[in-house]
Amino acid sequence: MKTFIDSIRLAVTNENWYGALIIALILPDICGKIEFPDKSTNKRYPEWYDKYVSHKYEFGDCYQKANTIFMTGNDCYALRCALLHEGHLDLRTQKASEKLQRIHFVVPKSEKIRHKINFSNIEFQLEVDKFCLDICDGAEKWLSDVSGNQGRRL
Repeated sequence: MKTFIDSIRLAVTNENWYGALIIALILPDICGKIEFPDKSTNKRYPEWYDKYVSHKYEFGDCYQKANTIFMTGNDCYALRCALLHEGHLDLRTQKASEKLQRIHFVVPKSEKIRHKINFSNIEFQLEVDKFCLDICDGAEKWLSDVSGNQGRRL
């Protein structure tokens, strides 16, 4: 598992955005399969993402006094399917998409914050490096959580 995480981090360092993004979108699938081998991908992927990453995409709502997750596990799974199977970021073609219709990835260029910008609750802008590193952080947390499991090579 560490090899995958290191590969994502190296791709980010080398500004290999597509490489980093594709490996990052595969990682929840791999972690989920290791932990829950009998669950289907469309179940284990969102559950893993919701447990280890979604909190980074949660925002407080001062009017409703509740937190909202703008990118759910189902949305991330839809992103994975759209990019890996169809080569685009339009989530409208994916049944799994919960809220989001489109994700815009931007590359880091300046000190301006361009990460986690919500456009009308159906479009979301992310800096590709930060998103990929958030997935890495989730995988490292998951790895720590399951490190006591014997018989699995992680």
